[in-house]
Amino acid sequence: MTDQPPPGHPPPGHPHQSQPYRFRMPQSWPRSVQDLLPAGGFGTHVFSQQGVPTLVSIAFWILLVSSALGLVISLLGLVAMLGVGLFVYGGAIVPALLAIAFVALNVIICALQVLLSFKIREASEWARFVLSVLTLAGLVVGTGGLVAGGSGGGMTGLLGLAVVVLLWLPEPNEWFLTSRSS
Repeated sequence: MTDQPPPGHPPPGHPHQSQPYRFRMPQSWPRSVQDLLPAGGFGTHVFSQQGVPTLVSIAFWILLVSSALGLVISLLGLVAMLGVGLFVYGGAIVPALLAIAFVALNVIICALQVLLSFKIREASEWARFVLSVLTLAGLVVGTGGLVAGGSGGGMTGLLGLAVVVLLWLPEPNEWFLTSRSS
């Protein structure tokens, strides 16, 4: 009797044979502002999917659209809070400033997520790691913004969480670990 895998499982050495999940901290971090920017710029390769796994492409589009929408909504919320914040809080400066701070922080997080979405498609491990941390921070800030009466980032936070899960699944994870980002 030969050592055959159970029915439905690939034979040993087959490319689709499951390998243990590997995690590592990013091997390189940006050394200059130029390293933070997408290699081809923001507009030149938006639709290019060459060599990018499907799950990473899906995560890119979810992240780009949700972060851009979150950025617009947060900017509108910031303008509204600056314009009517003191009136909403009946002249109480501390709660108004707290709400404005949460909304402003959400603007910064959304802007960084837009930037990181482009670096993700370049197989940048550091961008994936920073995006994961930012998403968790965004959930906390978004919740704080909602509690403080601001425009919180509930939907964009949940979409960000979905993106992080997609980027850490086994297939995209192997792509990040075996690709060399520029």
